[in-house]
Amino acid sequence: MHIGLFGNYGATNIGDEAILEMILKSHPDHRFTVFSANPRETAKRYNVEAVPLFPCGVRSFLRGGLIDSKKALQAVDAIVLGGGGLFQDDHLYACLIWAWQTMWAKHFKKPLFIYAVGVGPLRTWLGKKLTRYVFNYASQGTVRDENSKTVLGTLGVDDSKFFLTDDPVFLSNKGADKNRTNNLYIISVRPWKKNQNQRTIDSMTKFLKWLKETKNATFLFTVMQSIKESDDTMAKFLAKQFDEQIFCPKNFNELMNRISECEGAIGMRYHFGIAAFLTDTPYLGISYSPKVTALFRKSPEALVPLENVTAEALQKTWGKIIGNKEVILKRQKEVVDESRNQANKNSEHLEAFLKKI
Repeated sequence: MHIGLFGNYGATNIGDEAILEMILKSHPDHRFTVFSANPRETAKRYNVEAVPLFPCGVRSFLRGGLIDSKKALQAVDAIVLGGGGLFQDDHLYACLIWAWQTMWAKHFKKPLFIYAVGVGPLRTWLGKKLTRYVFNYASQGTVRDENSKTVLGTLGVDDSKFFLTDDPVFLSNKGADKNRTNNLYIISVRPWKKNQNQRTIDSMTKFLKWLKETKNATFLFTVMQSIKESDDTMAKFLAKQFDEQIFCPKNFNELMNRISECEGAIGMRYHFGIAAFLTDTPYLGISYSPKVTALFRKSPEALVPLENVTAEALQKTWGKIIGNKEVILKRQKEVVDESRNQANKNSEHLEAFLKKI
């Protein structure tokens, strides 16, 4: 079957690219056309047909591609939208983009399956309305966590059409066992809300100075996304403070390989956390979203909410992780095992949906 695949692809986000890779690998018997922010790069990287997303702003309209997008959409048998945290209105444009893509699917009467997306937080009237529109149009789908299922219920969506699974990136091959470098820590910070970014940097700087003084630590600062919500500015500032390297992984496997060389990981990004879990690396998480909190459902003591981040809180949390390392790693592994089992269900639900078309 010929499937049109919509998602946050071609936007330099390592996690979203890993999602795309796992969707393609999980469904090798189908032909895919990927609607991407960078179709040339997507086609080259994954050896698939790729066209632009439907333009949703002045600059994207000026770049053209609308005719190619319409032709490609008309040619497919069904649409898959996913995965990742597509529906949250801390950045409202996310809801706007995916509602706009869905409008075109509806215009051409293409059946829609939503694939392992995250929903929420949704705080605005418009964000809720746009999300409700997309999910009400979808014939069926999956969501990647309990919170997303709950949010759908509050929106008045028929959530019986949507099954609870997990993020497809959990199906990635686990990182290779490597000799870890003593006192090497890999760090991932991301911009979130402007009034919190400087406090996050200040707290992280003090905490890392403490690690350097007490453990003779060295650091590898990681950029998980390089355009739009770019990690670059925060990572560069921290790297300069410690005269250390910036690491820009080409893909998720390269990220896992580097994490598996480190003694510990400290970070914010959701898929950075999954990579740490998959490589059995002790991980201190900073939660800016329910999806990050859900990763730590078995080890909440290893997590610091973003609003509570201070150097002292980070030091205390890292002390708990190291003092209880074997238990923490065991709990991380339990999450991985559970999530891999759940993530396998995404492909089962999609194949059942396609058979009905």
